[in-house]
Amino acid sequence: MALAFYLVDNPLTKDDPDDLRAETVKRKPKAHTDLIKMVMFRCAGLTESQIHSVLKEYYAVIELFLEEGERVETQHYSIKSSIKGVFNSDDENFDPEKHRTRILLRPNSALKSVAKRIKVEKVDAQDNYPLPQNCVDNKSKTKSKQLTPGGGVKVTGKKLKFNQEDSAQGLFLVDQNGKETKITQIIDLSPSRIVCILPTGLKAGTYTFRVKSDMNTKQVKAGDMKKKLTIG
Repeated sequence: MALAFYLVDNPLTKDDPDDLRAETVKRKPKAHTDLIKMVMFRCAGLTESQIHSVLKEYYAVIELFLEEGERVETQHYSIKSSIKGVFNSDDENFDPEKHRTRILLRPNSALKSVAKRIKVEKVDAQDNYPLPQNCVDNKSKTKSKQLTPGGGVKVTGKKLKFNQEDSAQGLFLVDQNGKETKITQIIDLSPSRIVCILPTGLKAGTYTFRVKSDMNTKQVKAGDMKKKLTIG
């Protein structure tokens, strides 16, 4: 396994509008039980209950030291407690209403060295975008070729679902000049299918479908159908 990443626009740098940044693919995190199973695999003879008991006491001791205001140093991390808040005078004491204690954790050398050993793999950015692939025009019965203004269309693909309450998201027709026409009559919507009614006033020309969604990402992203569609 490797740290999978794809490239996205970098809005933080204004000097180069074309530069990109890496975004990592989200994965299910390894849980406590996963760690125990791996220890059992690497260290034959240790039982799950034995490992669990030792780790339980190990973390309990860390919590005990921290509760007493101690700092904990291991080869992987450093943990300490601190106080956040403003004190208005020298004689003011800690007030839970104004101040709070918190835990600070930072990686130590052993953990930092792991970063240099992480395997990485670049994946297709399209995997994290809406991907309309095909459509069927209900009136002409054609697949990914012709569209009929005012008629029904079924668009199929991947990650097509969007938030219909957000005006920035939706299904759009894009003409040969790049002009978008939002399709407002959505009959059925799922991650793999959109059923809609096309507007009646579409002019003759070449179009493609575009889906805008934030369902799979933290921001609205657009994906276009590769196939060109004809009206008229």
